[in-house]
Amino acid sequence: MNGLGKHRDGTIELARNELFSHIQRCGVLGASESDQTEWLDDTMGYIGDRYPDLSKLELAHLESMGRRYLRPAIPHGRGLDARNRDEWTEDDSASEQEELAGAAA
Repeated sequence: MNGLGKHRDGTIELARNELFSHIQRCGVLGASESDQTEWLDDTMGYIGDRYPDLSKLELAHLESMGRRYLRPAIPHGRGLDARNRDEWTEDDSASEQEELAGAAA
């Protein structure tokens, strides 16, 4: 592989790490879907300006990763979404573990 390929791979990794770091620090995981969309659109504009060497395809790939991270198929936080996380108790945890153990048997 030539030096350019290594540089480009490093750039997309830096941009990806920065995007995920922003997601964690900004508290956008608990935001509404419309707020997440607006936040990600603004952040991708920033990432595009900060990493001008990235192609439109690479930026689209980063945006897709960000969208999947913001709205995963399995919610963040032990299977809970932001709406009911405050209602979670230790009793719920024990019940869930018992159900999983029963299903595995």
